[in-house]
Amino acid sequence: MREDLVPYLAEEAGVYNGALAPLQGKAIPRCYGLYVGSGECGQIACLVLEHWGECLHQPFDKLSLDIRMRILERLGEIHRQGLLHGDFAERNVLELNGDIRIIDFDQTEYHDCDCDMNFRPGEKLPDAEEFGCEQLWEVCRSDMRIWDVG
Repeated sequence: MREDLVPYLAEEAGVYNGALAPLQGKAIPRCYGLYVGSGECGQIACLVLEHWGECLHQPFDKLSLDIRMRILERLGEIHRQGLLHGDFAERNVLELNGDIRIIDFDQTEYHDCDCDMNFRPGEKLPDAEEFGCEQLWEVCRSDMRIWDVG
């Protein structure tokens, strides 16, 4: 890792061990710590996370509705902790035996979410403002495609 990137990794570790600490082992993998040292090329760092599952190998909208809803539940838990992921994509979602964990919090922003987390799959596309969270609404609409937009 380039030495100039170590502060970003430290910030990500702070997110795992701060606002997201209650979700470790549930919505996100456990974080075992940030380790910083020096080597021949300068400062080196490693953020150690629980090895858990595999990243998704297909687009969200090709997954079963059950898996998509589990992903939304996990993302909702992160929002309830006051955070917006910032880089939500298939590569940052891990799956193991139908369970889900979300990773990669280096672009996280603080977020006040008013969504009631009642996603109502299969129903008519709700109004974005009434839904309570523009970001979750967009994920539900365009990535997960859980609503009838007809």
